[in-house]
Amino acid sequence: MVTLDERAASAAWAADEAVARGEPVGPLHGVAMTVKDSLSTAGLRTTGGTPDLATHVPDEDAPVVAALRHAGAIIFGKTNMPEYAADVQTGGALFGLARNPWHPDYTTGGSSGGSAGAVAAGFTPVELGSDVAGSIRIPAANCGVLGHKPSFGIVSMHGHVPPFPHKHATPDMSVVGPIARTARDVEIVLDVVAGPHPFDRPAWHLTLPKSRPLRRVAAWFDAPYCPVDAEVRNALATAAAALVADGISVDVGSAAELGLDIDLARNDEVFRRLLTAVASGGYSDALIEDIAVGRRPVSAELGAEYVAQRHRHWLVANEQRAQFRLRWQEFFAKYDAILLPVTPNPVSEHDSRPFEDRTIVVNGVPRPYWDQIVWSGLASVSYLPSTAVPVGLDTRGLPLGIAVVGPYLADRTTLALAGRLADLLPPLTA
Repeated sequence: MVTLDERAASAAWAADEAVARGEPVGPLHGVAMTVKDSLSTAGLRTTGGTPDLATHVPDEDAPVVAALRHAGAIIFGKTNMPEYAADVQTGGALFGLARNPWHPDYTTGGSSGGSAGAVAAGFTPVELGSDVAGSIRIPAANCGVLGHKPSFGIVSMHGHVPPFPHKHATPDMSVVGPIARTARDVEIVLDVVAGPHPFDRPAWHLTLPKSRPLRRVAAWFDAPYCPVDAEVRNALATAAAALVADGISVDVGSAAELGLDIDLARNDEVFRRLLTAVASGGYSDALIEDIAVGRRPVSAELGAEYVAQRHRHWLVANEQRAQFRLRWQEFFAKYDAILLPVTPNPVSEHDSRPFEDRTIVVNGVPRPYWDQIVWSGLASVSYLPSTAVPVGLDTRGLPLGIAVVGPYLADRTTLALAGRLADLLPPLTA
């Protein structure tokens, strides 16, 4: 935790007194919890992990924080994140390193690493993180808890940093979502925070469909473009076997074998082109022009690969995304959900080197650092709900998680399947 709210104790007393008086209470009444330091909290420092906002204290809550309070939650602090959420590990000049509760030498992941670490360590029962490239799912998998990336657009991003404070447009693919130790807790928090952007409140209403009956599930374990470590594949196989033993049909294969007409390499290119528009807000016009004409090299930072692309290239990628969404829609007419890797690698050690020098290890072989977001990009690009669920421990005793991905707006289906897996598999124990 990076910031403590001294008002929490009086709020807790008030919650107890309300119960004593027999007043109506909300679904989170008296639940003391933290939220990621990217979510604006009235009267409480919100930094986005950057020294640029070290003293920033918002005047009002983000709508999701206001919804938590309205449901009775007591926000007692904020959790760590990398600067402007732009890393797959959590740490920075402002608050230092977030260490994995399972082993301090290993990363919690990022950017909601403080959120997942706090839940895993028992500091808080539930958390609210954010995700565009795996920032909920990767930390949840690394820390052995459940994390849900909602369908895009069902939870307001207003009041989130980044983008820099006082911007009102919703960044593409970006979502706010819950992290908890059970699927039921995740769903309760999702029901509380799901709702419109302030612009849409006059007419916007959301009723998520009930979970599908879980009958047929697909599982895609590996691809040459982004090879998956044997330990991660074993976790996927363990999850698939548990479902089969419980009476659910599971088809395992490549995308083509499963009838999914989406190439991982092409999806990744589209993802990175779209992500650039979200993650490159810190680039000046002059720097982008220098990169475009070759006067400056492209950096290795998140979203930098296509920072000098023309708008027409983004439009082509956006149209490709629409085609992907149609292909997923056809695919989910056959399957209720699909099991995927969250990342291709098991939990990594902290890496303080510059982005261009960092790597991950997959099957003993160094791979590009940003391979960690390739598989998560499948759900991000097409706005799909994705729930990370712990499956077991690797040979080092560190958590392994997988992703349950479902149709757009079928968030209750991915949560139901994640909850089923959590019930079928033994709990993680050190």
